[in-house]
Amino acid sequence: VLHPHGVEAFSTYFGLGPFSRFGACELRQLWILKLAALCPVPDGWEFKFDELSMAAVFVDTSAGTASRHHPLDAFFAGLLERTMARHRTMEAVEMQKIGKPVTLGGSIAFFIDGSRGH
Repeated sequence: VLHPHGVEAFSTYFGLGPFSRFGACELRQLWILKLAALCPVPDGWEFKFDELSMAAVFVDTSAGTASRHHPLDAFFAGLLERTMARHRTMEAVEMQKIGKPVTLGGSIAFFIDGSRGH
């Protein structure tokens, strides 16, 4: 179980914004945030904690480089983006089936059901 402040930090880090503004799409992706938070570093990497900056440091032992970002952050960001896009697409299809307008970015799309004469 993740602490609410942890969820808030990960949602902000991955670009979802504040937890209090989550919609259905974002709430359904919490499993990805949890997985990212609990994911160990891959083989060949070490986790260190920099006490001066109070920040996590990830060290690639084979290359001798360090980063403030977990080596799998890009994977989880891509996974989050793909699952949210799929959810929004499925949500739009469902709205189209019942004839409700769908918000696409800053625009509203209305679907006309030709079978009903509308």
